[in-house]
Amino acid sequence: MRNGTREKRELQRKTVLDAAAKLFSERGFGGTSLGDIAKALNISRPALYYYFSSKDEILSSLVDRVSVYSMKMIHEIMSKDLDPVTKLHDISYNQLIFILRNQLAYKVVVKTEEDLIAETKRMNGIAKRGVFEGFRSVIEAGQASGHFRQGDSAVMALGIIGMCSWCAWWYRGDGRSSEHDVAEQLSQMALMSVLKSDHPGNMKSEIDSAVNNLEEVLGQLRSFQRQC
Repeated sequence: MRNGTREKRELQRKTVLDAAAKLFSERGFGGTSLGDIAKALNISRPALYYYFSSKDEILSSLVDRVSVYSMKMIHEIMSKDLDPVTKLHDISYNQLIFILRNQLAYKVVVKTEEDLIAETKRMNGIAKRGVFEGFRSVIEAGQASGHFRQGDSAVMALGIIGMCSWCAWWYRGDGRSSEHDVAEQLSQMALMSVLKSDHPGNMKSEIDSAVNNLEEVLGQLRSFQRQC
């Protein structure tokens, strides 16, 4: 397959995935048929089969696009020669940016985990574990180097992952904070949650800045609650 043809097919597959994610989010995986997806794209079912043979294949591709990509992205950062503080900031920031730019697909993968076929569920589990181990290992490296306070590294990792994940539900792109602003604020908060109290990055000025950033994030959360 020539490069131009391959790129066009991948672009069409992404279009199908975006449409499917929207329908899965609105109707649920079980409440959406291939016919519904084809209709939303204004194409025939045979045309849809050229890109995906089943809903399970579509969902598997969404898992690859979300969970597997996140794991690979984090492991790529982990392989770099960086100190633990920089690594934790970078994996938090990049995970946040990715989620903010792929909110719908991310939420669909989270909501449809029970609908995954066995092989896709296994793949998703491996990827989620890889993300968790990435965060935990950099926290443990920071504890060993004296940058981070002591504590249960698994709990710390899960807390930061949870904070990153939750932004898929509350972030609205029409607010006063851009994706970069939110990702930077929350990645700094992730760092502040594990840095030792006497670390230079944990001085009062940094804390004041983090509090101000948190107030902006809370403002978006309150706006989100009022819309519910």
